[in-house]
Amino acid sequence: MRDVKSRNYFEQMKGQGTRTLGEDDLRKVTPSARHAKSHFVIVDAVGVTKSLKTDSRPLERKPSVPMKDLLGAVLMGQRDEDLYTSLANRLIRLDRMLSDKEREEFKSEAGGRTASQIASGLLAAYDPDRIEDKARELHGVPMDRHPEENHLQEAQEKLIEEARGIFSGTLNDYIENARRVHEQLIDTVNRDELKRAEWDTSRRTRGQPH
Repeated sequence: MRDVKSRNYFEQMKGQGTRTLGEDDLRKVTPSARHAKSHFVIVDAVGVTKSLKTDSRPLERKPSVPMKDLLGAVLMGQRDEDLYTSLANRLIRLDRMLSDKEREEFKSEAGGRTASQIASGLLAAYDPDRIEDKARELHGVPMDRHPEENHLQEAQEKLIEEARGIFSGTLNDYIENARRVHEQLIDTVNRDELKRAEWDTSRRTRGQPH
């Protein structure tokens, strides 16, 4: 048991408890259950509900950078946090647009992973709680001890490599093509300019009653 620093991570943890389970499914994890899951109880043994949490910044931090460039930067090994979070945001948005068939095609190109799962990996690479979890996993750090700084740095490198390792030229092309199909480009920068406004003099009957 330990505290968590991220407000989003804590909300995700609570969200797991809100999921409903039928009686048969509940017995698979709790054999003594006698009825379906109807409620859940949070036991806060370490004061998680009282400690300060960091408010997450918006995921989209590079709105002017095209999707193709974000994908290329990750593929080439860049490690900018804003780059990873922005790409994650675009993938989450794209996943909502895909049809069931397209999701299956995406998984085939991505080694069995969905766009949302890839986005989760990108975000985990810069989530303090996920980094700490990874450091504990790699070095067997007990819950009553804080991982050493070099262990945390190593854990983050592992998470970054895991996140970017899924991208390839083929997958990037598929993502970009899918984006083009589903996203309508609205140009808010270059406005149309009215060149001329006048009557059509070629129509003699204009303005005359029929």
